[in-house]
Amino acid sequence: MSIKRASTQLDSIDWQSLSKINRIQQLNTLEEEVPHSYRENDIREDVVLEYVVHFEKQYTQLFPNRKKLLLSPMNEYGVNKFISTTVVPSQLPYPEIYDYDKCASFVSNYITYEQLLEPTRLPNVVCSPSTTLQMQIGDCFDMAVLLVSLLKGVGYNAFCVSGYATQRVTTLNTEVKNCPFVVPKK
Repeated sequence: MSIKRASTQLDSIDWQSLSKINRIQQLNTLEEEVPHSYRENDIREDVVLEYVVHFEKQYTQLFPNRKKLLLSPMNEYGVNKFISTTVVPSQLPYPEIYDYDKCASFVSNYITYEQLLEPTRLPNVVCSPSTTLQMQIGDCFDMAVLLVSLLKGVGYNAFCVSGYATQRVTTLNTEVKNCPFVVPKK
């Protein structure tokens, strides 16, 4: 799938000046044509979500002291989606970002990072890759779903993994230590 959108009402809104909650409210007031799958689940997705509910019950019974898993957050249109179905293999028409490192750089430079409202809690909403691209802003989950979707679209075996990190990591505080994976510029 290629992510392409015609110029629409969405282009006239300054998405970056709005909080995520306000962006989603604004998005839902527009009468934009979006894929049917954004606004409701099909029968297969409903069956998967039933399995997710049963798995969550078993998980909380077996591991009552562990934090909740991010399995079925709402999308930007208020529909619960299994997180794996939010990842949509997508290919942009720019071959220069088909390498994983250039693709990651594209996402980190093109999408403005927005800290989670509550950094120790999972988000209630994870946006689709096309919405994150259109708005050019997202939290760590939105950016991860976009990056994995782009990598899968060009043939990489990529996955989203959810976990917990310190406040220093979630607020992008890089004052303490240099990243060992960054190659110094010459």
